[in-house]
Amino acid sequence: MPSPYSLEPVGGDVLRNFVVPIPTTKRRYVKGVEFRPGNPTVVHHAAIRLDQTGASKRFDEGDPQPGYEGVTPPSARYPAGHFLGWTPGQVRPLAPDGVSWPLEPGSDLVLQLHLRPAANTETVRASVGFYFTDTPPARRPAMIRLGRQDIDIPPGRREHVISDDYVLPVSVEVQELQPHAHFRARQIQAAARLPDGTTQPLIYIRDWDFHWQEVYRLRQPLRLPRGTVLTMRYVYDNSAQNRRSPIRPPGRVRWGQNSTDEMGDLWLQVFASTPEDLRLLERHVQQKMVREDAIGYEQLLEGDPENPRLHESLAACYLQLGEGHRAIHHLEASLRLEPQSPIGHYNLASAHAALGRIDEAVVHFEDAIRLNPDLALAHNSLGVALQMRGKPDAALPHYREALRLDAEYALAYNNLGTALKALGRLDEARAHFTRAAAIKPDDPLPYLNLGEVCVAQGHIEEAVESFQQALAKEADWMPALMNLGWILATHVEDAVRVPHEAVRLAERAVALTDRRDSRALDLLAAAYAAASDYERAIGTAEAALRAVKDPAGPEAAALASRLRLYQQHRSYRHDFRGFTLPF
Repeated sequence: MPSPYSLEPVGGDVLRNFVVPIPTTKRRYVKGVEFRPGNPTVVHHAAIRLDQTGASKRFDEGDPQPGYEGVTPPSARYPAGHFLGWTPGQVRPLAPDGVSWPLEPGSDLVLQLHLRPAANTETVRASVGFYFTDTPPARRPAMIRLGRQDIDIPPGRREHVISDDYVLPVSVEVQELQPHAHFRARQIQAAARLPDGTTQPLIYIRDWDFHWQEVYRLRQPLRLPRGTVLTMRYVYDNSAQNRRSPIRPPGRVRWGQNSTDEMGDLWLQVFASTPEDLRLLERHVQQKMVREDAIGYEQLLEGDPENPRLHESLAACYLQLGEGHRAIHHLEASLRLEPQSPIGHYNLASAHAALGRIDEAVVHFEDAIRLNPDLALAHNSLGVALQMRGKPDAALPHYREALRLDAEYALAYNNLGTALKALGRLDEARAHFTRAAAIKPDDPLPYLNLGEVCVAQGHIEEAVESFQQALAKEADWMPALMNLGWILATHVEDAVRVPHEAVRLAERAVALTDRRDSRALDLLAAAYAAASDYERAIGTAEAALRAVKDPAGPEAAALASRLRLYQQHRSYRHDFRGFTLPF
């Protein structure tokens, strides 16, 4: 921690978040984390998250003392598929070979510490150590969370049960489990009900102890087929007979992050069989988790309706769920509570932009800048909004100001490049994309942009290399798949065309879009024709025409023209001068 925190010997438990900048200037791969509480007398447990957005840092800056109280923003997350936390006695083993996780430069560590006051003022200064490896992860796990955030236990109830289940959309291997609950939990059970009707127990704790929480790694991963139902059942005792209850006499208990509240979660670290299965699983699980988080924040707001952070966190959930209007409602509520908050205006502007309300977004981005002229991300986002208005020239000064404030702002370099490209200033645009790639070499976006500039300048071989670089960073990225595929399938020069590679890229694009995207099918038809497979080219082009949204529009006309070529056993060729790439 940058500075110690003084915990006063008064009041109840404290849940406080401390933001620690991580001093790394390049991507590193982490295989283990060690947490040291600094003062184990008062540090009960810790949750460790990462934030690449700066949102947690802004919350910290808004509190005069080290750290800030309340919930962590949704931007503070665990590394994908990994547990990060600490309880007394817990010593996490290093990740198995090939299962490290990436730590990006510019990340902040967010330590959420549960502190319990002692008889005297105590100083808290926790630290975290990282164990690195030079080997990138060979496979990435996913995290499944079962749990309920509508917990509401009447006073005196001896046996209160919550349950949750989840049907696996893909086959997985279970590697680790971590149950979590507070003082009133008594029994914790989880099982897997297989499609054949048999049940496989996962964990059973007959006498839950809040002071002994652990991550359990299986000796051998447990394989579960698609269609398996994961179930959890937690039993709580909110009666006077529960000697561990923190409140006497017992009162009503609802879900919350303080230890006097209750929680009930079960986290499972699993591995999917293929990258496609992993993506499908993560999409399913993310929707389940975010919807449950929204329930939790709604419940917290019932007890604390004047908390702007809760409104912001709930809005972030609704944005992820595609419920933008509900998100704006809560962001407006947050802004009413803090009308001079530049971040409040920025968040509301971002939500308007996500809904396509560009005029409203511009107003609030401008308000954010008026209240804090040094907010680099607001300058960058205002530039994007102006560019969406069709005013790239008006966007330029805002991108440049964002870069004056933050010389390592890779996204602002990218956006400045796109504005310059729209204005025909291709050499300048190329220089800024190159700078963005140097700052974030693992980001595919600047390589995609470089490829498009190279196409516009007629440097096709350099464009091919740039698109290949983008795919090396993100193998299934549709814009790079499509743009590279078109060049390799249809370029007029024989030395540039690589039909078999174009077919591979196009088939991948079609698979990723479930054969529903007319542009991907159009590419695949062109690739088949380039490989002289005209029968499949014709059938695929016809499927593309059926998938076109506007049968009378220009896309359909271009498709029909190419279909006639394939019917004549001719392939489509283009020199790419004046050609607009599909993404």
